[in-house]
Amino acid sequence: PRNVPKETWGKRGQLHVERHDRLLEVFADIAYGTGSRHRSLQGLVVYFAGAPISWVSSQQPFVTYSTAEAELVSYCEALCAGRATEALICSMLKEPVGQNSLERVIYGDNMAAISMAHGTGNATWRTRHLRVRSSFLKEALDGIAPGGLWRLLHLRGTELVADGLTKPLL
Repeated sequence: PRNVPKETWGKRGQLHVERHDRLLEVFADIAYGTGSRHRSLQGLVVYFAGAPISWVSSQQPFVTYSTAEAELVSYCEALCAGRATEALICSMLKEPVGQNSLERVIYGDNMAAISMAHGTGNATWRTRHLRVRSSFLKEALDGIAPGGLWRLLHLRGTELVADGLTKPLL
Protein backbone atom coordinates (compact mmCIF):
# COMPACT_ATOMS: atom_id res chain seq x y z
CA PRO A 1 0.00 0.00 0.00
CA ARG A 2 1.31 3.41 -0.96
CA ASN A 3 1.13 6.00 1.77
CA VAL A 4 1.94 9.04 -0.38
CA PRO A 5 0.02 12.31 -0.82
CA LYS A 6 -2.26 12.47 -3.86
CA GLU A 7 -0.10 14.97 -5.78
CA THR A 8 2.83 12.65 -6.49
CA TRP A 9 4.49 15.19 -8.82
CA GLY A 10 3.84 18.13 -6.46
CA LYS A 11 0.73 20.30 -6.24
CA ARG A 12 1.57 22.00 -9.54
CA GLY A 13 3.39 19.10 -11.17
CA GLN A 14 6.70 20.84 -10.45
CA LEU A 15 8.74 17.90 -9.14
CA HIS A 16 11.11 15.95 -11.39
CA VAL A 17 10.82 12.67 -9.49
CA GLU A 18 7.44 11.12 -8.74
CA ARG A 19 6.87 10.77 -5.02
CA HIS A 20 6.53 7.26 -3.65
CA ASP A 21 6.84 5.51 -0.30
CA ARG A 22 10.63 4.98 -0.66
CA LEU A 23 11.60 8.51 -1.77
CA LEU A 24 13.86 10.71 0.37
CA GLU A 25 13.91 14.34 -0.79
CA VAL A 26 15.94 17.27 0.54
CA PHE A 27 15.10 20.82 -0.55
CA ALA A 28 17.87 23.40 -0.06
CA ASP A 29 17.92 27.16 -0.48
CA ILE A 30 19.93 30.18 0.68
CA ALA A 31 19.59 33.92 1.11
CA TYR A 32 23.01 35.16 0.02
CA GLY A 33 24.95 37.28 2.48
CA THR A 34 21.94 38.34 4.56
CA GLY A 35 23.09 36.92 7.90
CA SER A 36 25.40 38.48 10.45
CA ARG A 37 28.87 39.35 9.10
CA HIS A 38 27.52 38.70 5.57
CA ARG A 39 27.13 34.96 6.03
CA SER A 40 24.32 33.43 4.01
CA LEU A 41 21.18 32.01 5.60
CA GLN A 42 20.21 28.53 4.54
CA GLY A 43 17.07 26.49 4.79
CA LEU A 44 16.73 22.73 4.38
CA VAL A 45 13.54 20.66 4.35
CA VAL A 46 13.64 16.85 4.35
CA TYR A 47 10.68 14.88 2.98
CA PHE A 48 10.13 11.15 3.18
CA ALA A 49 7.34 9.44 1.21
CA GLY A 50 5.94 12.85 0.27
CA ALA A 51 5.70 14.25 3.81
CA PRO A 52 8.00 16.78 5.50
CA ILE A 53 9.79 15.15 8.42
CA SER A 54 12.47 17.70 9.36
CA TRP A 55 13.69 21.18 8.58
CA VAL A 56 16.37 23.58 9.67
CA SER A 57 17.10 27.24 9.16
CA SER A 58 20.65 28.34 9.97
CA GLN A 59 23.44 30.71 9.16
CA GLN A 60 26.28 29.26 7.10
CA PRO A 61 29.52 28.86 9.07
CA PHE A 62 31.65 31.05 6.79
CA VAL A 63 31.38 33.81 4.17
CA THR A 64 31.20 32.72 0.53
CA TYR A 65 32.22 34.77 -2.51
CA SER A 66 29.08 34.22 -4.58
CA THR A 67 25.53 32.97 -4.57
CA ALA A 68 26.65 29.83 -6.41
CA GLU A 69 29.25 29.05 -3.75
CA ALA A 70 26.73 29.61 -0.95
CA GLU A 71 24.26 27.31 -2.73
CA LEU A 72 26.99 24.67 -3.15
CA VAL A 73 27.64 24.80 0.60
CA SER A 74 23.91 24.33 1.24
CA TYR A 75 23.76 21.34 -1.16
CA CYS A 76 26.59 19.72 0.82
CA GLU A 77 24.63 20.36 4.03
CA ALA A 78 21.55 18.90 2.32
CA LEU A 79 23.54 15.75 1.51
CA CYS A 80 24.66 15.44 5.14
CA ALA A 81 21.09 15.95 6.40
CA GLY A 82 19.80 13.45 3.85
CA ARG A 83 22.36 10.82 4.80
CA ALA A 84 21.60 11.24 8.51
CA THR A 85 17.88 10.93 7.83
CA GLU A 86 18.48 7.91 5.63
CA ALA A 87 20.39 6.20 8.44
CA LEU A 88 17.49 6.82 10.82
CA ILE A 89 14.93 5.53 8.31
CA CYS A 90 17.03 2.43 7.59
CA SER A 91 17.27 1.74 11.31
CA MET A 92 13.49 1.94 11.67
CA LEU A 93 12.94 -0.24 8.58
CA LYS A 94 15.69 -2.67 9.66
CA GLU A 95 17.53 -2.24 6.35
CA PRO A 96 21.27 -1.69 5.91
CA VAL A 97 22.40 1.83 5.06
CA GLY A 98 23.83 1.89 1.54
CA GLN A 99 22.05 -1.32 0.57
CA ASN A 100 18.45 -0.23 0.77
CA SER A 101 15.76 0.52 -1.77
CA LEU A 102 15.45 4.25 -1.01
CA GLU A 103 15.60 6.76 -3.83
CA ARG A 104 17.48 9.96 -2.89
CA VAL A 105 17.02 13.44 -4.37
CA ILE A 106 18.27 16.93 -3.51
CA TYR A 107 16.45 19.89 -5.05
CA GLY A 108 18.07 23.32 -5.44
CA ASP A 109 17.45 26.44 -7.49
CA ASN A 110 20.94 27.53 -8.59
CA MET A 111 22.07 26.12 -11.94
CA ALA A 112 25.67 27.32 -11.49
CA ALA A 113 26.02 25.47 -8.16
CA ILE A 114 24.35 22.36 -9.57
CA SER A 115 26.78 22.49 -12.48
CA MET A 116 29.74 22.85 -10.09
CA ALA A 117 28.50 19.88 -8.06
CA HIS A 118 28.27 17.70 -11.17
CA GLY A 119 31.69 18.86 -12.33
CA THR A 120 30.27 20.22 -15.58
CA GLY A 121 30.60 23.94 -14.90
CA ASN A 122 33.53 26.16 -15.73
CA ALA A 123 33.88 27.45 -12.20
CA THR A 124 36.89 29.42 -11.14
CA TRP A 125 37.62 28.02 -7.71
CA ARG A 126 38.53 30.82 -5.35
CA THR A 127 39.13 28.59 -2.38
CA ARG A 128 40.28 25.02 -2.02
CA HIS A 129 37.65 24.09 0.57
CA LEU A 130 34.85 24.72 -1.95
CA ARG A 131 36.56 22.53 -4.54
CA VAL A 132 36.82 19.79 -1.88
CA ARG A 133 33.15 20.26 -0.92
CA SER A 134 32.20 19.96 -4.57
CA SER A 135 34.13 16.68 -4.82
CA PHE A 136 32.33 15.37 -1.72
CA LEU A 137 29.00 16.08 -3.38
CA LYS A 138 30.09 14.82 -6.82
CA GLU A 139 31.02 11.41 -5.38
CA ALA A 140 27.49 11.04 -4.00
CA LEU A 141 26.01 12.16 -7.33
CA ASP A 142 28.19 9.67 -9.21
CA GLY A 143 27.20 6.89 -6.79
CA ILE A 144 30.79 6.11 -5.78
CA ALA A 145 30.54 7.44 -2.23
CA PRO A 146 29.44 5.12 0.56
CA GLY A 147 25.71 5.23 1.08
CA GLY A 148 24.40 5.07 -2.46
CA LEU A 149 23.45 7.31 -5.34
CA TRP A 150 22.00 10.78 -4.82
CA ARG A 151 20.53 13.05 -7.50
CA LEU A 152 20.78 16.85 -7.46
CA LEU A 153 18.04 18.44 -9.55
CA HIS A 154 17.03 21.98 -10.38
CA LEU A 155 13.71 23.34 -9.15
CA ARG A 156 12.61 26.93 -9.70
CA GLY A 157 13.02 29.09 -6.60
CA THR A 158 9.28 29.83 -6.55
CA GLU A 159 8.65 26.08 -6.16
CA LEU A 160 11.36 25.39 -3.57
CA VAL A 161 9.77 24.75 -0.16
CA ALA A 162 13.03 25.61 1.65
CA ASP A 163 12.81 29.23 0.43
CA GLY A 164 10.58 30.25 3.34
CA LEU A 165 13.22 29.14 5.83
CA THR A 166 15.63 31.81 4.56
CA LYS A 167 13.27 34.70 5.35
CA PRO A 168 13.15 36.56 8.66
CA LEU A 169 9.95 36.36 10.68
CA LEU A 170 8.57 39.72 11.69
